[in-house]
Amino acid sequence: MPLSIATRLSLLLLAFALLLAASIGYYAWSQSRDALLHAAREELLGANRVLALNLSESLNQSARHVQLLAALPNTRMALASHEPQLAAAARNRQAQAFAQLLHFHPQYSQLRLISLEQFGLERIRVERANGHIRRLRSGQLEEKGHFPYVYLTRQLHAGQVRFSPININDEQGSSDLEQRPNLRIATPVVDSYQQTLGVLVLNIDLERLFNQLRNNLPSHYRLFLANAEGDFLLHPDPQQAFAFERGQRSLLQAQFPALAGLLDEDSAPRVADLGRQASAEHLVGAFSRVSLDSDQGTRVLILGLAVEHSHVVAGANRLAGQMLQLGLLLSLLAALLALWLGRAFSAPLRAMVKEIQHFSEHRQIGTLPLQREDELGLLARSIYQQQSQILEQIQQLHDSHQAAEHLAHHDPLTGLGNRLLFIDRLQHAISNARRSGKRLALVFVDLDYFKEINDSHGHAMGDAVLRQVANLLRGATRAGDTVARLGGDEFVILYDGLDTHSDLPQIAGKLLARFQNRLLIDGQEIHIQASMGISRFPEDGQDSVSLLQHADRAMYQAKRDGRNRIRFSNEHG
Repeated sequence: MPLSIATRLSLLLLAFALLLAASIGYYAWSQSRDALLHAAREELLGANRVLALNLSESLNQSARHVQLLAALPNTRMALASHEPQLAAAARNRQAQAFAQLLHFHPQYSQLRLISLEQFGLERIRVERANGHIRRLRSGQLEEKGHFPYVYLTRQLHAGQVRFSPININDEQGSSDLEQRPNLRIATPVVDSYQQTLGVLVLNIDLERLFNQLRNNLPSHYRLFLANAEGDFLLHPDPQQAFAFERGQRSLLQAQFPALAGLLDEDSAPRVADLGRQASAEHLVGAFSRVSLDSDQGTRVLILGLAVEHSHVVAGANRLAGQMLQLGLLLSLLAALLALWLGRAFSAPLRAMVKEIQHFSEHRQIGTLPLQREDELGLLARSIYQQQSQILEQIQQLHDSHQAAEHLAHHDPLTGLGNRLLFIDRLQHAISNARRSGKRLALVFVDLDYFKEINDSHGHAMGDAVLRQVANLLRGATRAGDTVARLGGDEFVILYDGLDTHSDLPQIAGKLLARFQNRLLIDGQEIHIQASMGISRFPEDGQDSVSLLQHADRAMYQAKRDGRNRIRFSNEHG
């Protein structure tokens, strides 16, 4: 006996509710686990995740640019062979749009609209050449139908994209891209009947992207990038990058066997001791997979960071993007459900789908028919319950993210900023000082005989001393100054926005005087003193590295001169 509509509707609503609950439960569990793991990770892994997200978002944004251009009416009109005058006008307009996109995105080196007619003849080609953006004349356009980025892309549907393999560009006539690392992103251009007219191809100059990755890192970081087969695309030794283009192989899994598992699908990021295989230093590295979603298969890159004797910090929270995917999935399921139910249920179901879409975009629970006593009311109440759970999970994960962000930039023992936070504050202060003409000073504080306190009173007492010293330094600085703990018994203070350096001896003297008083900790009097080194901007350095180095040298001079004293950079005795 066939099931009635009401029975089928009940079964479908039950399956939908179960699927929704299972999906939310899985995502909630997965993200809660990741948040706990992220909170425990150290500095290196956090920096790796940030770089991976930036790289992935940059390339995926480029894919969205290609999709947007391919969907424009002018793009289709530019390929219309039956209306030459309209096509020529459309090409002129699109060429201007291509030039504007290259102007605002320096990493884009070439944009082409290629017809499927005449053996893949280029219809529009705008590119960089000798530092300028130019459009090639019709006589300079070439046939490209024999290249994979044309004949493979034409097989895709509208809106789908293809990422090419990353290699050294050897295509002749490619302007500034010749013999440079290159990535092509392509998508088909279809007419209103879904017939493919041509392809739109974006060339990205990866050398610019690689340089940007290097420039955004501290100087002591080592950057690695490999493809899915393990071939190095970026390496501290330039001879090992793109070795496969020269008939050689330089492989990640050969240099670092501990990372071979990263080449497997769904492999998690790894922190590994790289020993002395990659360079003269003893390195610790964090490596992870970066996936570029392509409709002809996922392109995978292996991104790695390595430093000498460093630890890693918490990674970024990726829940927002996944929750968006979940919202889109719910919207799709609700739309399919509305089509299946028929005319009798279409109106209320469309209303509920609209509310679900509103929730996925704005995270606000709208009006649902909760008072209905039929199956539609049951569905509405189920959706309301799941939306409430989603909002609760979002808030919980937001709180976890905030806690992880705080741990990534602060010392857990003293509550002071850590090295990462201090370097960021110092670089901003230097930039502001250059613009305003103000001065700034950096005081490097190292506790005297702190090891003896640890040895004689125990590490618990040593930790208590560090917390007391942190409170002492906070009380000796202004609200706008930055106090940080670099590690061990080393602290540093940034005095920002000074009109002159003439008050520095008095300021430093008062700071040193605070160390002459004994500390009372758990009923014991502890005598702690400090040696201090001071560097000044702009006299002692023009960047964060040189200022820290000069302050550190001045502090060691104070140690050599007898400890418990202050020395300025370039001052001796």
